[in-house]
Amino acid sequence: AFSSALRELFSKSNDPIQIIKRELLGPQRTTALYIVKSLDLKGIRDCVRELVFLSSFAHGGIDTARAALLRLPREYLVGNIPAISEQILQSGTWDEYRRMLELYETFDMDLTLRLARRAARNADPDIREAGMDFLTKLGASIDE
Repeated sequence: AFSSALRELFSKSNDPIQIIKRELLGPQRTTALYIVKSLDLKGIRDCVRELVFLSSFAHGGIDTARAALLRLPREYLVGNIPAISEQILQSGTWDEYRRMLELYETFDMDLTLRLARRAARNADPDIREAGMDFLTKLGASIDE
């Protein structure tokens, strides 16, 4: 079944990265996530938007998406992930905030604290709760 899915996936185009990017958000996500495990750093950078998106909500591929992202240098993550996640968080719910906080926590405490404080000040009580949970976990307060 996997071989069949792989053949189908790559029969759609001559550009494997474009196929992987499309399928990370499509019906062959599991196959695409499997392939992501073997990408080099450039391939992961090319798929970073899709991997951040997949890291923003609870689903079966969240661990694989995060593991791929964490192969990238910390400086790249700090310099790029916040802008990508901002697009998600603008219309995000408590789930997206929690998942982004979890991701941030794996590579940068300052970003995590800033996002937790932002969430803790949000008008939505569920997002506020997510922020407060992380502030408590990190032993920090809502005030900087």
